[in-house]
Amino acid sequence: MEGNRQKPSAGFWLLCGVSALVVAFFIWGFSTPRLEDVWKLEVKLKIGQIQRISDSEKEMFYGVFEDYPKYMKDLSGRRGIDLLSANSDGLSLVDELLILRTSDASNCGKFMLDVSGAQSEYPIVFTIKGRTWKKELKVTRNGRSTVWLPKGVQVPEFIEVTRKNSKGKSGSVDVKVRFCD
Repeated sequence: MEGNRQKPSAGFWLLCGVSALVVAFFIWGFSTPRLEDVWKLEVKLKIGQIQRISDSEKEMFYGVFEDYPKYMKDLSGRRGIDLLSANSDGLSLVDELLILRTSDASNCGKFMLDVSGAQSEYPIVFTIKGRTWKKELKVTRNGRSTVWLPKGVQVPEFIEVTRKNSKGKSGSVDVKVRFCD
């Protein structure tokens, strides 16, 4: 009986190849494209469902920006820098802000925070963090504070602005973000 074995026919190999291609097609078809994932994150940011994105999500955004530069320009607006977090005409609706800065914003080099709240809320410390840099801004009263952005950094970059009341109290502080025109 052992000497009676035959090699698989060409039809058998063809059937195996087609089956493997069908499986690969379905695996590819059920995966979510990066651009769709980025769109979903953008919507969640803009409606305030999420306030921050992970480092891997930032890298996914950067990859999409490389592949779709027009999408990056649309997100960053005509100034090349814009607020992606939930806001109403720049007035933040969330505690943590996410700003997109592109090479088109290089001629401005700053943004402003208009801060208002009860005097008992002050001082407030903002942590501003870019791709490769970090700084703190201490605000002691209502008014406008300028955040100078470092030059010569890798763009595009996400700038995270987080705040904590250094007195440890929770309360209502309004922050409006303004950019150069």
